[in-house]
Amino acid sequence: MPEYSGQPIILWQKMKKLASPRKSSLIEDQDRLDELMRGPGAQELELRNRLLGKNTVQAARIIAEEFVARFGECSGTLEYIVKKLLPLGRAARWEDLDLQINLFCKRFYAEWEIVTQYPDGSEKLLGITQPYGEAQVEFMDRVRFVLYSLPRQRDYKPSEKKASYRSDAEMADNFATCFLCWRSVLRKPFEKKTPLCALHTMESTLPEYRSRKEMRKKMLKIKDQLRKVVLTPAWVKENTKIHPRDFFATMCISPEGFFPFLVEHLRNQNMPLTTPEEIMEALEHPVDFKSLSEAELAAWQFHFADLGAYFERNYDRLLTAEAWLQAEVEHKRGGKREMKVGAK
Repeated sequence: MPEYSGQPIILWQKMKKLASPRKSSLIEDQDRLDELMRGPGAQELELRNRLLGKNTVQAARIIAEEFVARFGECSGTLEYIVKKLLPLGRAARWEDLDLQINLFCKRFYAEWEIVTQYPDGSEKLLGITQPYGEAQVEFMDRVRFVLYSLPRQRDYKPSEKKASYRSDAEMADNFATCFLCWRSVLRKPFEKKTPLCALHTMESTLPEYRSRKEMRKKMLKIKDQLRKVVLTPAWVKENTKIHPRDFFATMCISPEGFFPFLVEHLRNQNMPLTTPEEIMEALEHPVDFKSLSEAELAAWQFHFADLGAYFERNYDRLLTAEAWLQAEVEHKRGGKREMKVGAK
């Protein structure tokens, strides 16, 4: 596996909105449960039973109650944690609860410099404090697996109204994923229309749109296969000495890793791939920066820096990108190509 230079964790920022699950078939639900039983989330079946049938508002409170019951209020009171998981106090999309958990856990990853300052203004570094919340992070990782395993219900849609984001970070946190690929899409608050990136913005009546929509079915099947073989951030953290951020960034440049189609795609972009942030920019390419407002440009910059520093949060994005790229190859060739996975 090639060497990879990791980036220091440098950013903190805000939260996003949430909502309820979507209804799926019994077969899909059983697959999700089977996947849960193969991973660390299997330790949280009692918590899963409490979450069954709940919307995200109810789920956030249950998770916060369990967190406080296990770790006390050293990270905040019950109501404080609920507010962190539901910053707007209501549900908008179920899947975003995973992001809220990630943002809440940033405090446990932090490393703080201890500096003493002398009367003449000079400073001396005395040391660096280490993260103190390994058990909290591991618990929240298991919660994320549990949330993914829950049967999906129909999404709750808030009424559309005029509103604006309070910061570039909040705008970045509300990026959606393009319906026809893996790239991110700027969204207005409470926007309902299907998210499409600059590369795939087109009328749904066009043959190209219908073709990619049909290809999406193949992509989802491939993605389900990938979930069964690609190591998760939690597994990497528990079983290797490699930081999950560096592990998954390395997988984006290693042809013998889990994402051979993505590696080839990124190399073909002819963009720098020496840091996680640069890999993020290549993943999102192309973005029409010239057409963006200052606030939108700042949101994209935050998006690259934040997900570069916490690159393991791209786990689902990497699965989606690899699945789309493989589906495109199979579609062009008119048949299947055996998935090659070299990493163990």
